[in-house]
Parts: sequence; structure tokens; C-alpha cells
Amino acid sequence: MSTPTSASGSGYGFPGPSAAASTSSSSAGGPAGAGVTASAGINAGAVSAASPSPYSGLPPPPPLLSATLLASASAGGANGASSGPSSSAPPSVRSTTASPRPKFETDTLSTYLRNHLAARLHGVAWNRDKDKTRALTTELAQSAKAKMLEIAPRGFKFVVNVQLVENLGQGGRGDMACHWEESDQVVQELYSNDRILCTVTCFAVRAF
Repeated sequence: MSTPTSASGSGYGFPGPSAAASTSSSSAGGPAGAGVTASAGINAGAVSAASPSPYSGLPPPPPLLSATLLASASAGGANGASSGPSSSAPPSVRSTTASPRPKFETDTLSTYLRNHLAARLHGVAWNRDKDKTRALTTELAQSAKAKMLEIAPRGFKFVVNVQLVENLGQGGRGDMACHWEESDQVVQELYSNDRILCTVTCFAVRAF
């Protein structure tokens, strides 16, 4: 197998005998030895056969793998006979156990709503002025939402519903149905006096 020649030096990275004085870019026309490339400007025919080669002391290049050995290695890899470790990882098995997710602290919110409604609505009568009634219910909703954000600043979505009606001794009933995860919570508090009925319902739903 012939080795390509180069105009930049020998195949082992050593300069040729006349590389420093040569300006020619031509290369030797034939092979200059096993694995050794002739330098630019060196005439291979001008070197005497009796003169020792400047590259005779260099170790021979490593032998190439034969076609039979390569074919044997390819066949062994195809048949799974290779003794090396397999690069294919075993299939991963997903765990069916759900990871625990923190729940909203309902006791803290219930205590706050109970005390806040009793203090804020004590002695309050029904007001037929719609703007004043709306301002009162908005204030109660905002205070409940602020407390929920204080308890859990991140990780939940909050919904607060406030209902304020006049107490005339009437009957009433309310129902609620929810479909959610176990980490979602709802808190409801009712305040009443002789003139008003106020219900505050707070939902805490996991955001992720």
C-alpha cells in the first residue's frame, strides 16, 4: 500500500535532510519507505543504496488490521458476542406513587376569617346603598385574599367569594361541588347578627 507524499516534511514530523535549503514544492515520485513521506525537493533516485537511511532507527508504524480481523469483529458485534459492556441502558420504570404535594393551611385561614368577620361586621346593619354594600364586600374579599397570600405566597391560585344579604329571618340553603386534587382546599366562614348574613368562601387550588 503506497503512502501519499507531502511537501511539508516527513510522515513522522521530522524535516528531511535538505528541507531547509529546498524551495521546490515537488514531491518524490515513488514510495520513500514504509510509512515515511519524502520531504520536498528530495530526489529518491539520487540517494545511494549503500548510504544508511536517516529513518532507519525509527520504529515501524503500527500494523493495520486485516480485512479478516475487521470482518470477524463486525460479525461478533452484530451477533451480540462482544465481551464489552452494552451501551444500551435498561428501560426505566416510572413510579406509580404520586409525589406528596403541600396542602394549604386551612386552620390558619379559618381562625383569621372568624376573628376578622366578628370584628369588622360587629354592629353593621343592612345598607340599601349599593355602592357602600359593594365596597364592604370588596373589602372583605381583598382582606381574605391578602391573608391567603401571606400563608402561601407561591404555588396556589386563590378565589374568594363573599355574599352579604339582609337578615329578615328567611331560610336559605347553599351547596357546592368540586372536582380537584387532594392538595386543593376550601375554607368557608359564616357571620350573622340580627340584621345581616355574611358568608366568605375561599378556594386554594394548586398552580402546578
